[in-house]
Amino acid sequence: LDGILDPAVIETLRSMLAAEGRLDGAPLTITTRAGDPRNCLVSSEPIDLSGTACVLSVIRDVTEQVRADAQLREGYERLQVEVRSRMAELERAKSELSETRATLDAVSRAASHDLRPPIRAIRGLASLLRQDIGAGRLSEASDYLDRIDRAARRMDAMVQSFADLVAVDRAPSRFEAVDMTTQ
Repeated sequence: LDGILDPAVIETLRSMLAAEGRLDGAPLTITTRAGDPRNCLVSSEPIDLSGTACVLSVIRDVTEQVRADAQLREGYERLQVEVRSRMAELERAKSELSETRATLDAVSRAASHDLRPPIRAIRGLASLLRQDIGAGRLSEASDYLDRIDRAARRMDAMVQSFADLVAVDRAPSRFEAVDMTTQ
């Protein structure tokens, strides 16, 4: 590398080498003559060359790897945020589904409860109608037919109300501003 080493950095590396006997991937920042900082790793160990004590050092430029690691870390952090967001959406959807199921159960119980009386009335009146027709009492039979018709209409209205309720629950919400100061 065509770089400039700060004398303080060189002294720190010498101290580390003296203390540990060798360096394995010690971090070092070198500034090139163009002024660009480069992230490096230094590995050094003392060697003897024909009776002269020397230090063999290998400096590896890892600037691009550091940048790639930073980008990877940023991507990972964005992914974590996205996953947390999706998990929150999933939890909201689960909660809404649970509420919808509870509402559906309640409506189903209410519909079942409310539809039983008209059905019982229709069945009871139909039985009485059979008896009156069999006995030749046609005016009473006509009254029973009217009552059966009313019970069937009431049940039809309940079924329509139930269908309307389901349609309202499935319709998209529409919000609009309302002036609360006007009367």
